[in-house]
Amino acid sequence: LKGEDLPAADSIRFRFLMQLLFHHWSHAKKHNVTRLVTVADVSRVLATRGGASYWKRARQEELSEMDAEFIQFIDAILADVEALKEPHAA
Repeated sequence: LKGEDLPAADSIRFRFLMQLLFHHWSHAKKHNVTRLVTVADVSRVLATRGGASYWKRARQEELSEMDAEFIQFIDAILADVEALKEPHAA
C-alpha cells in the first residue's frame, strides 16, 4: 500500500488482493450491507499511494463489471482524500 516497487510476483498478488477488496466492497454496497463498506475503511485504503494508484489504474482498465453507482462512490471518496492531502494556502 506504500506504493513501493514490488517484484513481479508480489505486484500480481497485490493487484489480486486489491481486486478482491474492491469487488467485496462493490458487492456489499450493491446488496446494501453498508457495515462492510464504510467511508472510513475506503478512505484509509485510498489514502495510501498503493491503494489510490490501484484504483486509478483499475478505473481505466478493469471496472466493466462494477456498478456505476459504486464507481462514483469510490471516486468521491478519492477526491475527498486527495483534497485533504493538498497543501492549503495560508
